[in-house]
Amino acid sequence: EGHAEEEEYVKELRKRRFEAIPLLEMVEQGKATFAFSRGGSGQGGHEGYPPGHPGGAHGMPEGWPGGVMHGMQRPGQGGASVTVRGRSARVMSEVTSLAASLPVNWASSILVRADETRPDHIKALIVGPEDTPYQNGLFEFDILLGPSYPSAPPSVQLITTGRGTIRFNPNLYECGKVCLSLLGTWAGPGWDPATSTILQVLVSIQALILVKDPFFNEPGFEGMQNTPQGKAESTRYNRDIRKHTLQAAILEHISGASNASVFQEVMALHFLRKRSAILKQLLEWEKSTPGTVGLCKQIRAALSTLREPGAPAPPAAPESASPATSRRDARPRGGGHAAENLPRAVEPEVDLT
Repeated sequence: EGHAEEEEYVKELRKRRFEAIPLLEMVEQGKATFAFSRGGSGQGGHEGYPPGHPGGAHGMPEGWPGGVMHGMQRPGQGGASVTVRGRSARVMSEVTSLAASLPVNWASSILVRADETRPDHIKALIVGPEDTPYQNGLFEFDILLGPSYPSAPPSVQLITTGRGTIRFNPNLYECGKVCLSLLGTWAGPGWDPATSTILQVLVSIQALILVKDPFFNEPGFEGMQNTPQGKAESTRYNRDIRKHTLQAAILEHISGASNASVFQEVMALHFLRKRSAILKQLLEWEKSTPGTVGLCKQIRAALSTLREPGAPAPPAAPESASPATSRRDARPRGGGHAAENLPRAVEPEVDLT
């Protein structure tokens, strides 16, 4: 039964792993947010573009979802420079390839939404990997491919920060800054215009930042690994990160606090299909992480409201491992209502084989 559950989850997520959407239009209407748009207008003047620059308005040729050409001449039409054409071709090649290359697995996945006429404006969602303090949390990122891309790396901003209050990792700041050598914001091998890609950036965040023991990502702390002090500090750090994951990367998404996210459908699907696994995770984390009973109780209540259209109400969730201590736990702020219906997929499934 568990294996079938995993297969169904992966199958459903693969249908939704990449979509072209009217992102900037949604930002202008207040239906979505994008970190690199000034005033949320979605109309030029984006960070990374100098005054007078068309703001990355490099539309895609026919065949791109939406079939819209916006602000760019086709090759062969007078005036389109090789640099602009080359940048557009590179953006098109990278972004469209994500539909088949984004990793989607039970343990962790990466999903992407790109603006349908300006695909250099991207939002990504990474599912926290298993066996890490980020497990099953949903972490949203905004990505801008600036005017110098691919000569310069993309700009990346973490959106899941508990409204600017949580530093999820030595490489992920409260302000949303992402420290990664590929982005030129961390020591190590840098961006190579010829070989580095958006996919490489996303997979690096998933595999090198959202790790089992993030404490050791801090410069100078690597030498503490396998020492009693290092293990103790890492354990303490992981307890704090688990609390933050429960609050900002799980509860806020289920409760509707992230209702401006373009990933709402995927979020509902994730929590619905992995409900049993998350309930088991909550029991384990309550035992290993003091002060989480109240959070876990709220998450159980929110998960119990999730159901597919026409489905009967699910059975009651198991009680907390330590119900007697729940009254002493601080309860998080926020609330709202969990999504009650899961929209059906509209994208065809992409076969990875």
